[in-house]
Amino acid sequence: MAAFSSGLLGDILARLLIVPLGAIAVAWSVGVFPTFWSQMPIIEVGAHVLAGESYKLEILDTLERRLDQAQTSIISSALPTNVAAIIRQRRAEDAIASGNQQLIDVKLDALRATIGDALSYAPEDPYLWFVLFWLDSTRNGLTRENLGYLRMSYELGPYEAWIALK
Repeated sequence: MAAFSSGLLGDILARLLIVPLGAIAVAWSVGVFPTFWSQMPIIEVGAHVLAGESYKLEILDTLERRLDQAQTSIISSALPTNVAAIIRQRRAEDAIASGNQQLIDVKLDALRATIGDALSYAPEDPYLWFVLFWLDSTRNGLTRENLGYLRMSYELGPYEAWIALK
């Protein structure tokens, strides 16, 4: 009879532990899901921009503002590390095409900050190293330092042909 009561006690304790853990999991998903959902358009547009699609400047401006909000929110890790870099690089390319030096400086500074943050989270991402090379060579021309960024990109992603095409 003692074996029966200890088994019953174990079942009760297991159920008492499972119920609060389940409640915590549900509360977490309810709290986090809206953040993931709100950042899906940014992720999708980032993928399309990387594929070479063009977007109206107003759309990219809106996404850039949302990126700023996402980076200051508590759960900024919902965005893949390179999405912000992809969008900000496109904005920097648009600024360069406009020829407005003040706008170019603002966009390149924003891209530099984004790349620094992204590389601190994902130093193994070859695309981020390539964008750092592009950014530094755009500002300073080819230097020994920025060729090191390009070398790092190739070492981390030797079979990433899409980066070479970029």
